[in-house]
Amino acid sequence: MSSLRRRLLLILIGLFAFVWFAAFAGTYATAMRRLELMFDAQLAHDAGVLLTLVESGLHETHGSLGPPHEIALGRRRFRKVLAFEVWRRERVVLRSENAPEVRPLEQNGYANLFADGNDWRGYTLRGPEEGLTVWVGEPITVRAQLADEIAREELYPLLPGIPLLALLLWWGVGQGLLPLHRIAAEVAQRSPSNLRPVDLQHVPAEVNAIVEKLNTLLARLREAFERERRFTSDAAHEIRTPLAGIKTHAQVALRTTDEAQRSHEVEQVIQDVDRTTHLVEQLLTLARLDRESLTENYVAVDLHSLADDVIIMLKPEAEARRITLARRDGVTAAIRGNAAMLGAMIRNLVVNAIRYTPAGGRVEVEVATQGDKAVLTVTDNGPGIPAEERARVFDRFYRGSTANAQGCGLGLSIVKRVAELHQAHVELADAPEGHGLQVRVIFSGQNPEAGVA
Repeated sequence: MSSLRRRLLLILIGLFAFVWFAAFAGTYATAMRRLELMFDAQLAHDAGVLLTLVESGLHETHGSLGPPHEIALGRRRFRKVLAFEVWRRERVVLRSENAPEVRPLEQNGYANLFADGNDWRGYTLRGPEEGLTVWVGEPITVRAQLADEIAREELYPLLPGIPLLALLLWWGVGQGLLPLHRIAAEVAQRSPSNLRPVDLQHVPAEVNAIVEKLNTLLARLREAFERERRFTSDAAHEIRTPLAGIKTHAQVALRTTDEAQRSHEVEQVIQDVDRTTHLVEQLLTLARLDRESLTENYVAVDLHSLADDVIIMLKPEAEARRITLARRDGVTAAIRGNAAMLGAMIRNLVVNAIRYTPAGGRVEVEVATQGDKAVLTVTDNGPGIPAEERARVFDRFYRGSTANAQGCGLGLSIVKRVAELHQAHVELADAPEGHGLQVRVIFSGQNPEAGVA
């Protein structure tokens, strides 16, 4: 696990080291430039003095401009030794003992050379007297030593401060991260049932967005847990009723001596088992939908073909009830979604319509488009749903006043949940003939003309 404190510390120390080395390089370069200018000016001055002396009648073939003198800088002292040569018409007439063999420039100016194992910096000066030339030079080593000493004096004392700075930064970063540690401690101390939002009052602005997202997640968890609690409670209640009926019919069958009654009770047990099986299947479907991702594994689905598959599957049940099940001619409407969930939604709509439609009735399924929207419509001529109850029929286990068929009250809950997962909404209305129910599922923001995978 990466440490935020360690990362911040490494970044800060890295930046400090970069600035330190940049300052060192800048100071060294500046010291060298200033020393070059100072020493070059001194060479030009010494060359002028020597030329004046020579023109005044100094004719010794060997000599010196004076004893070597020292330059003091900090606690160190440096010997500054000058060397010189004087030419008259290409012939050396005067030179210092330490002077290297050089060849003067054709004109006045500075030049670097390597002689006698040393690098030299020299200045050539030609006098007004014809053929008289003076060269004055000094080893470059002294200049480099002075520049190094200046850099040491200015920047090296900062080196011992780097470990101290690292400790101070470690402590400072830790103090800055204390609010995060407090938030982590508060969350760690909570019980699994404590999903209240984290207090934002003392949260730093830099992590405020993260804590807000955490609070949003906690709110969603509260809703999910509450939904699961209600679901579990309702499911237990709904399953208890058919189980009690099964037990009662089984007990009656055991006690009775009438073979006809016994057969009747066993048939009731089988019917109750079928209803309970259907209830459990619906509960599992609904629980699965509550955990589905909004976009996971979505592909292009043709509602037209999907509706045909459902009609083919449920046609025998409709014919057994003497109900006509058909699909109106429509268009190919493709949406992005989960084919299994959409199939469960259409199946629940058609099954509900078949169960509540009387014998000799008709159930129609239609897939159409409205602009960029796909519309699935299921119409029956059963008893319908009163307008005042239409808002409640989507609640789990709710069965309206006109419910006279077997069911568990979960069909429309599944329909609504699948619609929500596909950014669609469900509308309930009276059938066009005025008797019956029409259910319309409108898929918004889809592209009905899109190709189907």
